[in-house]
Amino acid sequence: MQFPRPYDRDSMDSISSNVRRVQTDLHSSRRLLSTLENNGKKELTTEVSSMRDAIKAGDNKLLHASSQVRSYLLQIENVPKADTTVDMKPQIVWMHKTLDGVVSSFGEAQGAAGRALRSTAEYSYRVLDVGQDVEKNREKLSDYQRQARVLADQASTSLRTSESLLQEAREQIRQKEAEIRRKTSEVAAKRNRKRELESQIPKKEAEIREAERLRQSKKDDAAVAATAGLIGILAAPFTFGLSLGVTAASAGVVGYKISRADDLKAEANALRSQISNLNSEIAQSERDAASLEREKTELQVRIRGYESEISSRQTKNREYQKQITEATKVGSEIKELDSHAQSTAANVNEDNRQLQKWKQTLDKCNELIQAKNLEVETQAGVMERFGRMLGGRVGTNMKRSREFKRQKEVMEELAQTLEEIHSQVPMLLPQGEKMKFLDSVSYSNKSKATVRVTEVDDMPAVSFHVN
Repeated sequence: MQFPRPYDRDSMDSISSNVRRVQTDLHSSRRLLSTLENNGKKELTTEVSSMRDAIKAGDNKLLHASSQVRSYLLQIENVPKADTTVDMKPQIVWMHKTLDGVVSSFGEAQGAAGRALRSTAEYSYRVLDVGQDVEKNREKLSDYQRQARVLADQASTSLRTSESLLQEAREQIRQKEAEIRRKTSEVAAKRNRKRELESQIPKKEAEIREAERLRQSKKDDAAVAATAGLIGILAAPFTFGLSLGVTAASAGVVGYKISRADDLKAEANALRSQISNLNSEIAQSERDAASLEREKTELQVRIRGYESEISSRQTKNREYQKQITEATKVGSEIKELDSHAQSTAANVNEDNRQLQKWKQTLDKCNELIQAKNLEVETQAGVMERFGRMLGGRVGTNMKRSREFKRQKEVMEELAQTLEEIHSQVPMLLPQGEKMKFLDSVSYSNKSKATVRVTEVDDMPAVSFHVN
């Protein structure tokens, strides 16, 4: 009976080593992802904060400008002959300067939004790289787990085989012990029978000696009897046959004694034969019992080997199961890290789409402001040229009136445009909405009214033409 095939220790050690390498790679990926996430949040927070601050600054400037324009338009409504007396050049120049500030703030917001977009895109790509590394390690780990399960299954099969062999050997020992007890019992019974038979031989021998003695004695008596018989025969005619009866009786007694001695000898020989047979049977039973004892000893040695092998296999099997459990734990860590990487990438992509919408709205707002600023700048240039051309000529009031109306229309349109752009700001930074990656506090629409404007001067007071 052979032991099962031993464990492939080298293969399991190789698998364990590979799993540890995967775990090391996993820890590296986790650290890299954490670093990317921290740096990405820091960089994106900086850019989003810059964008928010720039939007707030631009919104405050355009709110201030719109308020100033509306106030100015109300003031000149009460000025007599304002169309010919009010000089709007200072206000037009102020509006151009103010709009330059608004354009500059929104330009800063556009730049911050662009940098934030590039940052999120780069971060997303790098997270995807980490995710690919994690996926490769997941595939490796799955292969190692499969190999480990195959080896563990083989180990469990070998363990069960050894346990089966152990039970079989123990059962054989129980059978040997039962056979030994039976043989021992037989030997004891035969020894008892032998002693019983041996105890009968002295009696038989005594009886034989007595029979021999009697036979010898009867030989002498037989001679006398023979003589008496002869006399009896000779005397028969004279005793009317009585002497013949005496002669026959004497001869019968002698014959009986001789026959009894022979029977006793035969019985003694039969006892000796039985004892001899019992000795042979006892010797054979003792040899059989000794052989069974040797087989039992061999089985006990084999059992100790099985028990030692089983103990070793159980220890190895526990180690294998522990390694498989460790691999499963690493697999769970990989799954968790991969899920986190995918979730983070999804959040970044969602923020990227939000940033794109904000930037598109910023672009539209800035285009409107730049267009109006260009219109104001053009109007300022026209006024400059108009002032030089007019001098003191006839028809000045008429031309001033036309230009006043045009400039007033420009200011009214500008105020309306600024108010429209202001209404777009909540779409840039909606109230209550948060960026998934940053979880930043959103821009509050209520906070604009409480912001004090310090970087923009008020619009100049109403001024009039000198002549």
